[in-house]
Amino acid sequence: MQNESTPDARGPVFCGVDTHADSHWLCVLDWRGRKVLSRQFPADAAGYEALLASI
Repeated sequence: MQNESTPDARGPVFCGVDTHADSHWLCVLDWRGRKVLSRQFPADAAGYEALLASI
């Protein structure tokens, strides 16, 4: 599992999920278009729960 994040993001954010057979990528951008979070999750029950907990 890969992960990038920027702490202390404030204000509105925008989320997108890129789905695949084996994994899903979550990307979160702040209102200026800066990456707040980019993380890969496995496409299984534990991965879905972790993805939901991230947003």
